[in-house]
Formats: sequence, structure tokens, C-alpha cells
Amino acid sequence: MRLKKESLTAAVGTLNSNSSSNTNGRTLENTLPLPHIEIHSVNAALEVLLITGLDYHFMFNHIIRMLHEDGVQVINASYTLVGDTIFHSIHSKVGESATSSSGYGAAAKIISEKLKQFVGAAAT
Repeated sequence: MRLKKESLTAAVGTLNSNSSSNTNGRTLENTLPLPHIEIHSVNAALEVLLITGLDYHFMFNHIIRMLHEDGVQVINASYTLVGDTIFHSIHSKVGESATSSSGYGAAAKIISEKLKQFVGAAAT
């Protein structure tokens, strides 16, 4: 997750530094559709990387609320502002109440789909 965030941050830095010499106006928004979400799960750990523009600042709080409602314990949440792009990182743990009898993998998949649907709906 950290490596992915660093590579995306480097890409933004490259785009920002090349913006004055770029004639087609290429920005991160043109290369990566925003908002963008990536979710990785390993056993009970659930890591969420949300990349948004300044217009989507509400999504971070809403996603944390959705995680809590689904019985997920947020361990750490942070964000980094790079130009007009915000990188949100959420490290969490799927709790027993969220897994019931289906196990961590199934619960993480259901939660991931909910988050992706929310981000997709908010982007349109």
C-alpha cells in the first residue's frame, strides 16, 4: 500500500513539474479518473487507498462511517495533499461482528463492493 501511494505521489509530482511544458493540459485527473479507490485485504486487515480531487473531500469521512457501520475497526486514517489531489489512506481490521459465519474474506469482499459502489456513484 505504501509503495503504491509513493508511486502515485511520484506520478503526480512528475505531472505537476511537467505541466508548464505540456501542451495538451494533461493532469492527474486526465490520466486517472477521480475519485479512485483501491482496496486490499489480507486476512482481517483491510487497507483502503482513496484518491480524490478537492471537490470530493466528503468521501473520506463517509467511507470511515461506512466502515464503522459494517463493524470494521479503523486502526489508522490519514491523508496527504499533493497539488489538487488528495491521497487518503485507511488501515482497518474487519471485526467479528462483520464476519458472522462467512469469514473474513467474504466480509472484506462485501465491504469492498459497498465502498466501490459508493465511490462510483459519487463520481457520476
